Amino acid sequence: MPSSQSLIFIQNIVEAPSRTFHSFAQWREDNQETVLTRTMQLIREFGIPLRKIQLKTLNAFLEHCSFEYDERVQEKWAVLLANAVTATNQIKSHYTFMELLRQLSYEELKMLDFLFEDSFIQFNNERTFFNKAFFLQVYVNELHMSYQDAEIALENIHRLGLLEYARPKIDQSKWLTEQEPEILYPANIRLSLLGMYFTRECNQLV
Repeated sequence: MPSSQSLIFIQNIVEAPSRTFHSFAQWREDNQETVLTRTMQLIREFGIPLRKIQLKTLNAFLEHCSFEYDERVQEKWAVLLANAVTATNQIKSHYTFMELLRQLSYEELKMLDFLFEDSFIQFNNERTFFNKAFFLQVYVNELHMSYQDAEIALENIHRLGLLEYARPKIDQSKWLTEQEPEILYPANIRLSLLGMYFTRECNQLV
């Protein structure tokens, strides 16, 4: 348990809601309660039929959502849990999704949302490729990120397997010469299948 002086120091260096917190435990419990309340509201509002989930899935939810105070990300946690306990949902990989969600920032989630919405609303339900440089510039402007942070965010999404690059191509024009064929790496990106299912489960009730 940090001392009162340590808590004052922590409050000065940590991004947190405007309310003062007197202990980490209470702060985490408040976040848990906020997300659980929202989940129950969704279940009641949409009449969701329930199923049981594994204890490790519930534990992952309670553990990881307790650190999230951003209301926009809390909403994704609530939708994800609601989908996890929906009896008619054919997907049961929500433990995996919760482990992914805990590793993503709001900005990274917005990038995934953009890829999902533009792919599946504008382009007839296909995982469409986007030019990486253009995509990064859009998010540097929209989210007021530095270009370096935007690149790091995109690479984190790729590290988690939620994003994929276009397959490399071989420059066949050099086959007719004595030059070594060059491998070309297209700078185009799109959601992976995992990214598609993950983003959908965090945003849309099934």
